[in-house]
Amino acid sequence: MSPEIYFYIKVQNKIFTLCQLLQKIIETTDYRVIIYTEDDNELQDELSQALWSTLPDSFLANEIVPKNFKEIPNSPILISSSLDWINKESTHPYVLINLTLTIIEDDLYQRIIFIFGNQGNELNIARQLYKHYQKNNFPIKHFDMSLY
Repeated sequence: MSPEIYFYIKVQNKIFTLCQLLQKIIETTDYRVIIYTEDDNELQDELSQALWSTLPDSFLANEIVPKNFKEIPNSPILISSSLDWINKESTHPYVLINLTLTIIEDDLYQRIIFIFGNQGNELNIARQLYKHYQKNNFPIKHFDMSLY
């Protein structure tokens, strides 16, 4: 079954929105979340720290997974620049938050989530990705965050 593709566009504060989405996913589902990033250790460290500290009355437990890692950590939120370590035979449901803004079509994920700001270049990438997934008949949900 194809994953659902979620587009969050015109997001004012990506980190805060990401934290809110993660909190909702963790509280309401049994999904594990993978945050897929560019190969940038500094970005991953900043992201991890933000998840631990952004929400004023909570925190989001997470772990950075190195590229050559062979075992899946127990943390509910995993941050990685590689998806090679994921057990393709796993029956545990995953949500992928794709911060690389690249096309991923793996049935391993229940959902693939993209978060875009207001910048014209980001919206152009969002349009291209949306058209690709639409053309390939993926179920898509679209949220214009400027309306919230």
